[in-house]
Amino acid sequence: MRDLSISILNSTDSAALSAMLKSNSKEYQQYFYPFSFEKDEIIKILGQAREDKYWGVWKDQRLVAFFMLRGFDAGYEIPSYGVCVAETEKGNGLLKLSLQFVFTWCKLYSVPKLMLKVHPENLAAKETYEKFGFLQSGIDPKNKHIIYHYIF
Repeated sequence: MRDLSISILNSTDSAALSAMLKSNSKEYQQYFYPFSFEKDEIIKILGQAREDKYWGVWKDQRLVAFFMLRGFDAGYEIPSYGVCVAETEKGNGLLKLSLQFVFTWCKLYSVPKLMLKVHPENLAAKETYEKFGFLQSGIDPKNKHIIYHYIF
């Protein structure tokens, strides 16, 4: 079929998102745990999103990555970026694609800054974010993750 698309996820996509997240090995998924991967919890998260954004990357009608900007619904001006690429698709540029998409979205909607957190042992993610221009701005005292910011 050879079709690649990005779309906003909604509650009808919860089964696909849950399945993608659960399909990754525990070792691969060890640094990404923003919420429960159970379908019912994902239905609630996607269904309650108003200003927060949850996007899916679809390859031939199969969800292969998901990324988000959240914090808007909680009143934050600076959103938190998160991403998860299906283990079967790692190394294919989907993390970079999501960052390019989010950078464009933020510029179009006048979002001045992005924030993300990375586990200190997630070396590949740290390297990618730093190459994209994210700067370390602190350490989260709750979990010792590195806090990065990107200023547009």
